[in-house]
Amino acid sequence: VTINEREFGPTNPATLSALRMVTSAMVEAGRCGDALPYLRGMAALRGKELTETDPTLGVVLLQLGQCQAERGEFAAGEITLRDALAVRRATFGPTHWAVAQVQSVLGGVLGQRKKAAEAEAMLREGYDGLVRELGASHIRTRQARMRLERFLAPRGRA
Repeated sequence: VTINEREFGPTNPATLSALRMVTSAMVEAGRCGDALPYLRGMAALRGKELTETDPTLGVVLLQLGQCQAERGEFAAGEITLRDALAVRRATFGPTHWAVAQVQSVLGGVLGQRKKAAEAEAMLREGYDGLVRELGASHIRTRQARMRLERFLAPRGRA
């Protein structure tokens, strides 16, 4: 990231791509506190360097929503994830795995917010889409299955 910033500037697509990879690693490692300033900074580029259908914007919004929810900011996470879902649908169409991934994450947050019917629908739709697009053994699909199972467990349903 530092090299790209020096060579190309802080908002160059190559720099943003490198930063997106760093924030992805942070989020996956459970380091949302470290990732949040970078995610907010990249989200602030919306409408400037990041257009509404830029794949980076969809990733940034997904990660930002995940981190907000992880930190207990469920209402903010829901808003951000709904935004991520709209961006990814506009970018990739309704059946792409990237859309299903956001549906699954959003479903988990909706479950935390006690919006059970919508949560279950999103979780199932996200999981089914990931199975269809990536296969049952893919890590994103397995994560979606775990979210769905965690949601259904207290209800005794599968």
